[in-house]
Amino acid sequence: MRHPWKTIPPARMVHIAGASLVAAGLLFWSYRLLGPEPAPAQRPEAIQSGVEPAGEIVAGWLGPGDVRLNINVIGLVRRQDKAVAVLSINDAPPVAYMSGETLMRDVVLRSVEPDGITVERSGTPLRIAAPARPEPDPSGIVRVP
Repeated sequence: MRHPWKTIPPARMVHIAGASLVAAGLLFWSYRLLGPEPAPAQRPEAIQSGVEPAGEIVAGWLGPGDVRLNINVIGLVRRQDKAVAVLSINDAPPVAYMSGETLMRDVVLRSVEPDGITVERSGTPLRIAAPARPEPDPSGIVRVP
């Protein structure tokens, strides 16, 4: 009695094995890429406060009245005639702004000074101080006995 695998040439067996691996790879990746997506994790502060941050941002854009304004001055950069302020607005990632740029609706960065910035909100200027630079240690390198 002859075994069926002995009648198939070895080159043909390699081709069958390769085609099987390609088919298995296609099935695996199609399941991974086209399968159900996991639910996005909510930030803990959004869960505790009961307020959805994205909804609050959209309401600020579309709603009447003044928008919520929380500007944190991360840093100031000044070079000859140009000044740039690195700001975090409403807890967003820091972005660099120059004088005259619009930060958000009705809020414009008017000036960048060495110790802070001035923004104009609906025609009213608002001064925001920059964080104080740490004083260098005046003693420098100290010899330890």
